[in-house]
Amino acid sequence: MDDVLLQMAGVGFSYPKQQPALQEIHIDLPIGSYLMITGPSGAGKTTLLRLMALALRPSVGEVRMMECAPWTLPYPKRAQMRQRIGFVFQDLRLIDHLTIMENVSLPLTLTRRLTKQVTAQVADLLEWVGLGEKLETRPLHLSDGEKQRVALARAVIARPVLLLADEPAGRLGQEYEHRAHQLLHVLHQNGTTIVHATHNTHVLRRHDGPVCSLKAGRMTWHRVA
Repeated sequence: MDDVLLQMAGVGFSYPKQQPALQEIHIDLPIGSYLMITGPSGAGKTTLLRLMALALRPSVGEVRMMECAPWTLPYPKRAQMRQRIGFVFQDLRLIDHLTIMENVSLPLTLTRRLTKQVTAQVADLLEWVGLGEKLETRPLHLSDGEKQRVALARAVIARPVLLLADEPAGRLGQEYEHRAHQLLHVLHQNGTTIVHATHNTHVLRRHDGPVCSLKAGRMTWHRVA
């Protein structure tokens, strides 16, 4: 299946001494697709995204990424694969001792792609999300909404093959929520495969692609009317 970026076959995951967080997950994610994931708190959305990001190894079943079985690869090769995945974490995970310019540049620093031209691109992106005057500010001095804009910019700056977004606009005001969704739309139009977890019913209603609903760790598929 050359057009499939990510496959999950019979995947389940259990945290130690807990009931299974996910059971019998089956996904074929085509290249260039846009998948929405919804469900109540505790349904397993974040766990599913972390499995897709290769941050968790499934307890059962198989994950395949880019025609490879990543958990059979040596760690350096799996790490290279993860560098092609962008992740907007719900808990943001900014590095407090770095400026927002350094936080957003971090994915490019890890791949040794940081040049003056790239630095200018980072500054342009931060300007676009309304933080152009705070390039040297550290996360501790930002509002929650500003931190979320930094996290989104960091996730997309390297133009990932796969972008995983866990409530990427949950803390934003209306103006920047619109910009966040516009940015995801532009990335998708340029070929990025996107998996977007959200509770936002307005976002779900505007989506005309597949939707995966999770409840108690089990999934169903539907399209929003």
